[in-house]
Amino acid sequence: RLSLEGGSFGILRETLQGSLAGKPGRATLTLSRGDAFDGTHLATAANNPEREPFRFSQGILRFSSNLSPRLLWQGSVLYRKSSVDTDAIGLDNQGRVAYKDDRQSYGNGETWLAQNTLDFKLTPHWNSHFQAGFTQLDNFIKVGALQSSMLNRIYLATWQNQNTLIDDPQQKLHWQFTWGGQGRHEQAEEQPRAFQQERTMAA
Repeated sequence: RLSLEGGSFGILRETLQGSLAGKPGRATLTLSRGDAFDGTHLATAANNPEREPFRFSQGILRFSSNLSPRLLWQGSVLYRKSSVDTDAIGLDNQGRVAYKDDRQSYGNGETWLAQNTLDFKLTPHWNSHFQAGFTQLDNFIKVGALQSSMLNRIYLATWQNQNTLIDDPQQKLHWQFTWGGQGRHEQAEEQPRAFQQERTMAA
């Protein structure tokens, strides 16, 4: 399925979506692209006629599969790339600090999101759930002579189990024991400060 949308500021958005389903499972893919060709004014429009266009591309994949009567696998992946023009900071006609038109100033960004989950019915009284995720954010901005970039990554793993101890519908009695663990690792880098940091957490 293909759709087109338009609006003010020269906005045009295209979306293409398709899906596939069968005995092994189901998958859906969505591709999008958006452009604001005219954009808005960041600097005061009276003395700065340049507008700031914006554009992005994005893809999302979702899927699920019953690997067995007791095992369900689900996952998704998102990728997004965007860019926007911006302005530099300088002095206006009255000597005040303000934004001024600059065709060389811009910002870029990339995003990755991915996750997978497994739901496993080990026994009639034991359900297990495992989830693994990954996030990456990569941003760059140039404003006048200044440049800066930031890269962040997050790795996440969660394991959760539910054990039914008592299940008596007649007595309206249900006891359940939940246990598991979680691990998380984070990384961050920033330039031009040459900043780097990592940390790991577990519970």
